[in-house]
Amino acid sequence: MDSPLRVLFVDDKNEIIQPCLAELEKQKITVEHDVLSTEKKIDPFLKNNNWTLIIANQNYSKLNPLRILEYATTHSVICPIILITDNISVDEAITFWNSGVNDMIDRANLSNLIPVITRELNKESKRVSRTEMQLQFMMNAIEQSAAAIVVMNKQGRFTYTNKKFTEMTGYSREEVYGKNHDVLRSGEMPAEFYRELWETLHSGNEWIGELRNKKKSGEHYWEENLLSPIKDKKGKITHFVGIKRDITRYRKSEEEKMGFENELNRQFHLSQVGLLMTGIIHNLRTPLSLIMMNASFLQRQADNVLSEAPEDPFEYAEILESFLQRLSKIQNGADRLQNMLEDINSYILMNQHPESESVDLNVVIMADAAILKADLDIKHRINMQLSLSPGELWVDTHPSEIGLIFLNLVSNAADALLDCETRELTVKSGISDDESSVWLEVHDTGHGIPDDIRQQMMEPFFSTRTDDEEAKRRGSGTGLGLYMVGRILSKRNGFIRVESSPGDTSVRIYLPQSEK
Repeated sequence: MDSPLRVLFVDDKNEIIQPCLAELEKQKITVEHDVLSTEKKIDPFLKNNNWTLIIANQNYSKLNPLRILEYATTHSVICPIILITDNISVDEAITFWNSGVNDMIDRANLSNLIPVITRELNKESKRVSRTEMQLQFMMNAIEQSAAAIVVMNKQGRFTYTNKKFTEMTGYSREEVYGKNHDVLRSGEMPAEFYRELWETLHSGNEWIGELRNKKKSGEHYWEENLLSPIKDKKGKITHFVGIKRDITRYRKSEEEKMGFENELNRQFHLSQVGLLMTGIIHNLRTPLSLIMMNASFLQRQADNVLSEAPEDPFEYAEILESFLQRLSKIQNGADRLQNMLEDINSYILMNQHPESESVDLNVVIMADAAILKADLDIKHRINMQLSLSPGELWVDTHPSEIGLIFLNLVSNAADALLDCETRELTVKSGISDDESSVWLEVHDTGHGIPDDIRQQMMEPFFSTRTDDEEAKRRGSGTGLGLYMVGRILSKRNGFIRVESSPGDTSVRIYLPQSEK
């Protein structure tokens, strides 16, 4: 052995010390030794962990060897521990083996000491060699990692940085050693951000996020970070480890993509506005022409009557009846204008993106249905029935949006029933089979929706009733209703399903179910 064997004896007598030293001297082994005799000296003796071997006396009354084994386990003492025994029982031997003792020698057979020491030191040498190889492999992996890896002490000062860190920041390992992580601060992140970061780490939790940092050159860049506390066996934080990745190019491409998408959205909305204005002009032109034409006729008729009054009273009655007919057409045109303006106003309000809230769909439907039911019955002899799911149906939206959807679905169903003998309209609600969605359905017994119309019914200003006199009289047929329903559903991650055949049409909308 080139270097002396450093042995720590756990004993206060010469019962094992001198016999063991004698056996070692026989083999001409140079020994440096010391004696641990009290429990108070365990920490100072073992803290430095520079012993080659620990030999303990099982029968030492002042210091139970189990305390040495316990300390060795919790403080990573890695040298072999040999127990000199004297009439040890099987149970005691099992206890010592389970506690981590490397070997046991009966005091009467100390001649076996040298072979046991040799075997244990060889085992320890192989273990150390394997550990060193593993450590070297790990260090190579860390040094050659594609991510920057850093270790900081509890004060946030660098104690280690790998090669990638230097490539990423421009700082060498020597330049940042002992310096605070603040050396990378760009000044663009608020102080509160860093305070919360370090509070998270010091509380024992990992922190994942992005930082805007500054290189040695002064260039700012974006980092993706995973920071974690390193704890000892007692759970006490000693250091922090960080894995960093430069994501500047990714962030830049994401920002460019976002800018491109925003521009596409802007162009799309401009085209939608253009389409909307075209539709508005087209739909306003017809009722305005109707009003202007009939108003002009009334003006001419009035001039004729005033300039040349008829003598026949029956002729007066005919003129008055003609006036009333023209006034009725003017009123119908005005009603259509009013409905058109109300739909346009609803469309504008819909695009103001009201904040969502948890809404019980059944509550909104019951409140609106109370008004619609009476109106449909009195004006159009339509029998509207409610068949709502029991309990609460919560969705994230705004009550006005649910009301707008319900009103338009019922209005379309009512239009489909006006020329039918049986005028039945049923409103239903429920939860999807997988419980992910809430649904609202309006069913009618009308003539059904042809397939070609079903493909276009969600488009703006598309209406099948603009040429229907009854629809004109009621001011319906603007073609914005279902379009607005579709926009709301799209915004709230919902969708619509239509099933239709003569006498059996169901329009059902779905919205994601939410918590109360």
